[in-house]
Amino acid sequence: EPLALLVVAAMVLAGCVINVFCLAESPAMPDGVHVGGPVRKTSWWHELEVDRRELDTDVGAEPEPQLQAVAGVDEAIGFFAAWRIPGVLEYSLAYACLKVVNYSLFFWLPFYLTDSLHWSRTVASKLSTLFDLGAVVGGTLSGIASDWLGRASPVFAVMLLIATPFLFIYRQFGTGVVSNSVLMFMIGFWIGGPANLISGAISVGLGQHEKLKGNTKAMSTVAGIVDGTGSVGAAVGQYLIGLIETRSGWQNVIYFLMAMLIMAIVCTGRMVFNDCCELRQKYKTRNRGL
Repeated sequence: EPLALLVVAAMVLAGCVINVFCLAESPAMPDGVHVGGPVRKTSWWHELEVDRRELDTDVGAEPEPQLQAVAGVDEAIGFFAAWRIPGVLEYSLAYACLKVVNYSLFFWLPFYLTDSLHWSRTVASKLSTLFDLGAVVGGTLSGIASDWLGRASPVFAVMLLIATPFLFIYRQFGTGVVSNSVLMFMIGFWIGGPANLISGAISVGLGQHEKLKGNTKAMSTVAGIVDGTGSVGAAVGQYLIGLIETRSGWQNVIYFLMAMLIMAIVCTGRMVFNDCCELRQKYKTRNRGL
């Protein structure tokens, strides 16, 4: 176990080093230039690139500007004003419900396999990684599907609608190693996709609402509200999972997780309906044009 923690710590340290030396502050700030403050280089090869440009520049030639003028600076949006943006409240509550399920499976799955199915900790730890693998695949394909469709909420709702009965099937038929592995991957697929959508693409879409007029600071505020509300829901959910399991067993835990998925769908019902109507209208318009 100490060696495993050392490997994880080394990976975290490597990620920190990459972010510090290689990650630009913003896509709109090339070459590591920081707007509103002193010029700062964010990557070690930036200096080499500047030296190469100076050598390639003819003597007496006018140097290229390193930063173009920025027309205006975005003002931060208020906390309560961000909540009034259409969709923020609904998606925040939906993410709170979804994060309860996602984090419960992430943290409690190994314990469930050892406590309910009486498998060894080694087998339980290895099999529980299939949930994460399914989430990776589901997150990728859900992003592709939402880009192709042009709307993320229908993909979000459909995937959660499919994930709900999979939890019940997992409890009833996931008693063998093979069946448990397959069902665990499928649950990760159908739950991980919506979780990645709502924390990424949907949050960005809410931050780009027409009322904000392209305010990038408002986008960060909205994303923080959605993710923060989800974290609060996940924290409360971990307490409830332990309470339910102690008093009534794992069967009711599964029912509780299914109820959370249904609540997430209900919270986004208005956005799903509006997006489906827009897609239907777009489809009709395109057919008339043909």
